[in-house]
Amino acid sequence: MNRVHPIDFMESVLAEETRIGEVQLSVYRYHAQSLLDDCITYKVAVAQLRATYDRLADKLDEQEDIAFDSLVKLRGKAGIERHFALLDFQTTDAERVEQACKLLVAERRRPRAALVHSGRSYHLYMGELLSYAEWVTFMGRILLLNGRDEPPTVDARWVGHRLMAGYSALRWSAKGRPYLPRVVQQW
Repeated sequence: MNRVHPIDFMESVLAEETRIGEVQLSVYRYHAQSLLDDCITYKVAVAQLRATYDRLADKLDEQEDIAFDSLVKLRGKAGIERHFALLDFQTTDAERVEQACKLLVAERRRPRAALVHSGRSYHLYMGELLSYAEWVTFMGRILLLNGRDEPPTVDARWVGHRLMAGYSALRWSAKGRPYLPRVVQQW
């Protein structure tokens, strides 16, 4: 099985999307059933993504993890920010996840996307830049992947937390968890 880390996929997207000058990583502490977004964000030059991730990962304590955030800053543009389309699935049903991914990739007409297995759930990274308003619409759209009389496909609590924070975030590190995220499929 493919053991590619999501950083590898995002570096390939960033190499193609040369408008991006800066990405954002967060070091966070998870608090179950809490509204607290206990994190420190780091603005990182694209060329320094892996080095910064490695440096932060070496300093994590047992209660901390590193997340890749949707928020990016464009080069040469006075503060213009965009978001990558990211998604946290609640279901562990690989077939339902794959169907949802194929639907979103087709709807967004974006050939670059990666499905990642985090160890407990699946994540989707889409190589598409969205304005803030488009990102909010995307977050609403992914909630509609949850059927009325079905177990949830998308983690609605994650969507709520991310809307409150103003950006999406998906875990990249494995501190305190037995699994390191890995890419399982790409489009």
